[in-house]
Amino acid sequence: MSAKSKRGRPAKNENKVTINDLVVDFLATKANDYNANISYFKVVDVECKPKMKSIIGLQDDDIRMPCWKTVDKQEMILKVKDKFVNAFSDLV
Repeated sequence: MSAKSKRGRPAKNENKVTINDLVVDFLATKANDYNANISYFKVVDVECKPKMKSIIGLQDDDIRMPCWKTVDKQEMILKVKDKFVNAFSDLV
């Protein structure tokens, strides 16, 4: 018995959220328990709410999000794996 592929439009991937052109300040990088580098950024973009709407809308009590607000200044902090960061090096 051979497996047949389904015809038609491929299923939509709803697990992937992309945020482009978000202005952030780099805070720190640290390695986690699995030797992956994790970078932390502070969001300084004035249009943060519309750009982050897709990821904030997924937030639930059971789902841990890679962003949070600080208690004192209510600043948004992002936690991102290095493989998802486009890093540019300044040339001297």
